[in-house]
Amino acid sequence: MEQHVALANKLKNLMEEKGVSYHDLANMSGLSIRRVYRIVNGMVSNPGVFVMRDICKGLEISLDELLETM
Repeated sequence: MEQHVALANKLKNLMEEKGVSYHDLANMSGLSIRRVYRIVNGMVSNPGVFVMRDICKGLEISLDELLETM
C-alpha cells in the first residue's frame, strides 16, 4: 500500500473515532476544507510535515502517534 493511502486510511479512522468531520478538522487545524478533504481521501501524495503537524494539532495527537502504526 502506498504511504499516502495508508496515511489517508489512518486519518479517516482517527476522524471517525473522535467524531470529527472534514469541516471540524479544517477549523481545528486552520487548513481549508478542500485541503483536508484531499489529504484524508489520499489525493495528495506528499502533504508536507507542517501541514500534517497542523492536522495532528486539530486531532489533538502528536505526529509520532499518527505515524506509529502506519
